[in-house]
Amino acid sequence: MTETERQPDVIHLGRVQTILDPAEVLSALEPYAEIPADLSARLRADQARHPVHR
Repeated sequence: MTETERQPDVIHLGRVQTILDPAEVLSALEPYAEIPADLSARLRADQARHPVHR
């Protein structure tokens, strides 16, 4: 559940361009969070349903 009065934590990956590969983001977050094993696949499925318009 999200706390509406709290700002989200931000992690800068030292990049200027947008990262579209969920695996790249998840690997950067691994030291800081418990990441479900199927999250990358779920995010890719969501990307397929809602493609990014460039």
